[in-house]
Amino acid sequence: MHKNIVHKTVLPLIPFIKQVKGGLKMGKNKVVKPVAFNNTKDVDIKILNFITDMNFSGYVKELILNDIEKRNQPLRIVQRSQNGGIKIVVGSNTPPPSTVVV
Repeated sequence: MHKNIVHKTVLPLIPFIKQVKGGLKMGKNKVVKPVAFNNTKDVDIKILNFITDMNFSGYVKELILNDIEKRNQPLRIVQRSQNGGIKIVVGSNTPPPSTVVV
């Protein structure tokens, strides 16, 4: 169903849901961000099987928070080669034992 058709036909029937920037707002405190899965695509079926018995909302929130933390960590140079090359690590507090911190 096309996005405009949903907003014109379905949303007026549900008075506690309204469209806001970034999603749909339910009640006073919740914004809903729908996710769609295609049950004919192998990758989507794999995801659906994985999330069958879990709290999907909590799982997605945890993944997003982990991604935010990883993206906010600074880049670190952990190894320099003799030829002038460098190894940069993102999102790791401790380098692997085989690297030399410079």
